[in-house]
Amino acid sequence: MILRELRLEKKVTQKEVGDAIGMAESTISLYESGKRQADYETLLKLAEFFDCTLDHLLGRDALYAKKDAPAELSDKDIMFALLDGDSDEISDDVFNEVKAFAQFRAEQKRQEKGGAKSDV
Repeated sequence: MILRELRLEKKVTQKEVGDAIGMAESTISLYESGKRQADYETLLKLAEFFDCTLDHLLGRDALYAKKDAPAELSDKDIMFALLDGDSDEISDDVFNEVKAFAQFRAEQKRQEKGGAKSDV
């Protein structure tokens, strides 16, 4: 289970996790064994405690498989990085060139590390 993996990776006990999120150690044990499912609020607390996304906590991503892969950047992130403090605009051509280059470099790094090819 991902919760157990995260806990062992962080080197904390079930009691420490429970104390941090306001739950009993036995409840954490039940979550780890799959005998009980956490509600939304508890999932949020666990994700915050383990500094991960809800998707990762629920096993809906491949974070461990591509742990060293560069993070996906949104168009907004790229725009922010390119903007000069004096201007709030960038041409579409410049933006598209930079985005294409960033995708190219990310794919190169994945291939160098033996990762799977993506649909870039």
